[in-house]
Amino acid sequence: MISIIEALTAFVNKGPGLEFWNYGDAKAYRKESRRITKQLHDFRALASKVVRTAAIDRPITEDDLIEASRQAVSGRLTLTKNAEDGTYEVDYCTGQYWCVEYRAAACAVLAEALRMFWNEDNPIEYGSDNDMTPNDWLVNQARLAMGRGIANRWFQ
Repeated sequence: MISIIEALTAFVNKGPGLEFWNYGDAKAYRKESRRITKQLHDFRALASKVVRTAAIDRPITEDDLIEASRQAVSGRLTLTKNAEDGTYEVDYCTGQYWCVEYRAAACAVLAEALRMFWNEDNPIEYGSDNDMTPNDWLVNQARLAMGRGIANRWFQ
C-alpha cells in the first residue's frame, strides 16, 4: 500500500503547468492556481488518513487502492505494478485540462478507498425509519475524520 501512496505522491507533486495566457487575467489565473494548490493539500490529508488506517484491524490494502482507482474518475487514473522492483506507476488519461484534473483524480481515488473502507461499517440501510441515509452517515464519518471542507469536496 505504501508504494502506491508513494507513486501517487510523486504524481501529484508534479507541477501543474498552468499557462498564464490560457486565462483572461491575473485574477482568474490565481483563482485556478489556488484551487490546484488546495487539491494538493487535500491529497496530503487523504493520503495521511489512508496510511493511518494501517493501525486498524483491517487496513486499506493495495488491492483496495487499485479497485478504488478503477471506480473513481471513470478509471482514467490507473496504477500499474512494475514486475521487476514492485513499485507502482501512475497513468492518467486527461479529460479536458490536465492542470486542474490530475490532482483531483488522485484525491478521488483516495476518497473512494476511504469510502469503501468506511462503508463496510455503515449501519444505516436504505428504507429504514432513520432520517439518515447511508451516504449521510458516510459524509458524517468523513467530516469527523477529516473536517468539513474535505468531506464536502470529496465525499458528497
